[in-house]
Amino acid sequence: MTMTRSVPHGNHFYTSFFFFVFQLVVLIPSIASYDSTFSPTRPLRITENETIVSPEGIFELGFFKPATRFQERDRWYLGIWYKRFTTRVVWVANRDDPLSSSIGTLKVDNSNIILLDQSGGVAWTTSLTKNMINNQLLVAKLLDNGNFVLRFSNSSSYLWQSFDFPTDTLLPGMKLGWDRRTNHTKSLISWNSSDDPSSGRYVYKIDTLKPSQGLIIFGDDLPVSRPGPSYRKLFNITETDNEITHSLGISTENVSLLTLSFLGSLELMAWTGEWNVVWHFPRNLCDSYGACGQNSYCNIVNEKTKCNCIQGFQGDQQHAWDLLDSEKRCLRKTQLSCDSKAEFKQLKKMDFPDTKTSIVDTTVGSEECRKSCLTNCNCTAFANTEWGCVRWTSDLIDLRSYNTEGVDLYIKLATADLGVNKKTIIGSIVGGCLLLVLSFIILCLWIRRKKRARAIAAANVSQERNRDLTINTTEDWGSKHMDFDVISTATNHFSELNKLGKGGFGIVYKIKRNEYGRLCDGQEIAVKRLSKMSPIGVEGFTVEAKLIALVQHVNVIRLIGFCSNADEKILVYEFLENSSLDTYLFDLKPSNILLGKDMVPKISDFGMARILGGDETEAHVTTVTGTFGYIAPEYRSDGVLSVKSDVFSFGVMLLEIISGKRNIDFLHLNDGSTLLSYMWNHWSQGNGLEIVDPAIKDSSSSSQQILRCVQIGLMCVQELPEDRPTMSSVGLMLGRETEAIPQPKSPVETGSSSGGQQESESGTVPEITLFIEGR
Repeated sequence: MTMTRSVPHGNHFYTSFFFFVFQLVVLIPSIASYDSTFSPTRPLRITENETIVSPEGIFELGFFKPATRFQERDRWYLGIWYKRFTTRVVWVANRDDPLSSSIGTLKVDNSNIILLDQSGGVAWTTSLTKNMINNQLLVAKLLDNGNFVLRFSNSSSYLWQSFDFPTDTLLPGMKLGWDRRTNHTKSLISWNSSDDPSSGRYVYKIDTLKPSQGLIIFGDDLPVSRPGPSYRKLFNITETDNEITHSLGISTENVSLLTLSFLGSLELMAWTGEWNVVWHFPRNLCDSYGACGQNSYCNIVNEKTKCNCIQGFQGDQQHAWDLLDSEKRCLRKTQLSCDSKAEFKQLKKMDFPDTKTSIVDTTVGSEECRKSCLTNCNCTAFANTEWGCVRWTSDLIDLRSYNTEGVDLYIKLATADLGVNKKTIIGSIVGGCLLLVLSFIILCLWIRRKKRARAIAAANVSQERNRDLTINTTEDWGSKHMDFDVISTATNHFSELNKLGKGGFGIVYKIKRNEYGRLCDGQEIAVKRLSKMSPIGVEGFTVEAKLIALVQHVNVIRLIGFCSNADEKILVYEFLENSSLDTYLFDLKPSNILLGKDMVPKISDFGMARILGGDETEAHVTTVTGTFGYIAPEYRSDGVLSVKSDVFSFGVMLLEIISGKRNIDFLHLNDGSTLLSYMWNHWSQGNGLEIVDPAIKDSSSSSQQILRCVQIGLMCVQELPEDRPTMSSVGLMLGRETEAIPQPKSPVETGSSSGGQQESESGTVPEITLFIEGR
């Protein structure tokens, strides 16, 4: 029975003949098969009928003899082959020193695996030079992955393995490459012929001078072919400080292997009932090393091989060009020099040239790589690859173009050879201008569309709020919804004669007693009409109406009714005949504190109020509004409102009452002073009584009470909220002369008066957001 070594039937450009299937005769383990292990105490006799089999019976080690057409002397080789499939040799031990008979002995002796011939001579050995300690047992074993190993019996590390010395076949788990520490190169060496396992002319190995190129097929020590991008997809490539390795990276359920044929081609084979070639290299003439010579690239057009000079180069031998003579070359149209201006021409989907004359830098990025090549007089091209920046310093050799894969290669050319002419420049400028105009038109249309969408959305929201307002105020607030026409008629169409006053957000009108009594049962009422231009909007109107309707208090103005439609927002209040506190005092805003018949104060104008929950002590707003000089500094600078914000405002009002001066009047002075600094300077210097309003000084019998009120006012206007007392504490200090009052700090230490010059002359910001906390 014979063992066959099949030769793949891929198409090879250099194969112009049919070759037949050669037979390899191997000893068949029909009589005896040893187990996979032997040791110094247990040598194995290998004969024509006796072999070693791996534990699972996948691989077999023994003698085989090639069958030839000619009668020659017997040539017996120790090899490993697949046992489960059609027999295929994957490793040969004594490939260059065959035995003349099929009888030999395998033994472990002197730290080596040794093959002895029939006469006892050494036919092959692992050639390890390191001597082992005698009491350590060495064993040799054939593994199920096809690896023949030597190791200590109690260790999993290998002293020697056949995977480190491949012949023509790469098995899964086997690695090719270069060990930098030992300078050992693991490569594939082809058979000499289909029936001769001795070392052939082709070697598939790494170029140790330029390991970045990967593995190259050499023939008679000259490069024959460099596998391109498709190869790198099939292999796992690993590089460390110690070694560079290439191993099969394909995942398949079928058994696979890579072999280097005696014709110099790489063939990836898979077992599918028989051995089939699933990938091979070279595939065409372009895969031959330097097929198109220097500074030219090869590609396949309509299944025909074509050579092309790189842009900026021209051929010098047209007749040789047509014959794909690798001795031809392309020359630069314009020679580069250190003084000439140069730029780069990008070539896409290329296999990078031979890197023998290249510099590899793993520390720089793409832009640094470009700059270094541009400034280097000798640099001719660069590329950014998976192993870093590669710069070439001479002619480019073995360049290949692909249709679907490859890297970007940048060729350094003189500016004159880049092919940029006036028409191209004009076309680029015109195209850029058209693109800019088109972009501007699209932007304008988009802005217009967004504005329209926002306007529609705002209108929808306004309508929805109006609808909700009508429903909520009627159902929840208990207030009466009044007809606009009735209110308009009662105010004589909002006549100036009925005007009581004007606020920041609207005008207040009076309806006299017994006029249009059907409106409010004959009582005098006030009508507040919200200005259409007021920023308070529906939200402020809703807040004010809801708060006044829900809060029933002797000091809160009573809401009688309201009117709300798309264009009008009107509130109807009880009328208080003694005008506002502004008539008698100053601004906090006193104009919003109305006085009744018996001078009973009532609060009005809740348009910008904000309700805090019972567990909230502060709120944040995005728009700081109100009357400058009265709002707390933390609210003015950071938009923070708290229970201490009212304390500050109260302190300002208290100091205004005592001094008889308005804080807002100080804003028009150019010396940067405020009422607060004015009061503090006099009080801290012991001149507190000099700043007291004469009317108060004359009516008070106790100057100590007056100074005590000044001190309380200064405590209320402290810069930091935590330094101010609570309103309850203020009430105790005002009501009890025995209540201790802390010493205040200067209210201007941290800039409470800063910004006065930046405030408007009116001292009022268009909007305000305050809060009401239930007492």
